[in-house]
Amino acid sequence: MTCVQSGRDLKLHLFEGRTAYFYAFFAAAISQLGGMMLHQWLVPLSQAAFIFPLFLHCIRSNRPKQNFKLMAFWSLCMTLSSIGLTLRFSEQAGREYLLGIRYKTEMFRWIETGLGPEGDYRLFVPQHLLQFGIFSVAALVSGGFLALVLGAALLNYMSYYVGCLLLAASTKWPLFLLGWPPYAILRVLGYILLAIVCAHHFYYRLLHYSIDRLLIRRFLYYGLMLVTLDIITKSLFAEPWRHLLKALLGNSNLHLTELFKLSSFL
Repeated sequence: MTCVQSGRDLKLHLFEGRTAYFYAFFAAAISQLGGMMLHQWLVPLSQAAFIFPLFLHCIRSNRPKQNFKLMAFWSLCMTLSSIGLTLRFSEQAGREYLLGIRYKTEMFRWIETGLGPEGDYRLFVPQHLLQFGIFSVAALVSGGFLALVLGAALLNYMSYYVGCLLLAASTKWPLFLLGWPPYAILRVLGYILLAIVCAHHFYYRLLHYSIDRLLIRRFLYYGLMLVTLDIITKSLFAEPWRHLLKALLGNSNLHLTELFKLSSFL
């Protein structure tokens, strides 16, 4: 009984205050490094498994605001660690991250030619709506766990692409700041809010966890608003953003057309 109680106390200590942020950081870092030894389909699964206990603790203690802060911090740590691994082990990262090479090739092609779903609302809006539907259903039926799996996969392949942008550029810091477009950041934050909403409803109905209905309703509205803003801002600013990225990459020693050809083989 004493061992069980001490284990619970340790768990509570890990998930409270600043220690919770340290846990989120190490969950991102360790799962990224461990993922290098796993099949690419298992990488986002292991990443979600590391952070899910913290996510669930915030659900059980009915602290959605704290949960949002911690998941946003975890997403940042995941992004930075993915970029770092890509810079250090680019070939291995390409094999590790699900859809990484495909997404990178698609994005390099778009930057060079303007062709592809990234800049065409007729192509990316149905794609985003499909992803939103899958994400929402996955979050609702799994108490948020599958939402974390899908979120980890998204962060991985987008950050891998940003890492490849940095490898392609002779001057790296502008692309480090601008590689992630602001509309994609809106989508990530919106998905975090919606995952928390779905998880609260799941555990409220299944295990009767307490829920702040007013705050969860606000989270739902804010999440939907951010996802909608992502689509609107992407429709308006994707093309100017492409020209900005192309100009920054144009200062590299290697021409962008050659980069696109190389990306097809990596």
